[in-house]
Amino acid sequence: MADIIQDLAEVIPPDLRNRVKQELLMGWRMDEAKAKAEAKQSAIFNHANEARSIDGVGQLKARIPLAAWHYWGQRLGYECWEDKA
Repeated sequence: MADIIQDLAEVIPPDLRNRVKQELLMGWRMDEAKAKAEAKQSAIFNHANEARSIDGVGQLKARIPLAAWHYWGQRLGYECWEDKA
């Protein structure tokens, strides 16, 4: 994998490498900030609507952001989400 990254880095002109690096870093930080904002909004909504549960359906325990679901699923295997611990 490192060889592929090195090959790609060599293709990018030297004057653009730093700009590409910054774009990749900023893009990751942007996704991270969006995920945090969405989690906060979801928590506010869930807290405000907690009394509107439906009898017999059960209680909501958590909402997992899609990015987190796939990150941990790919890292640990998707069966990790079935682990009660």
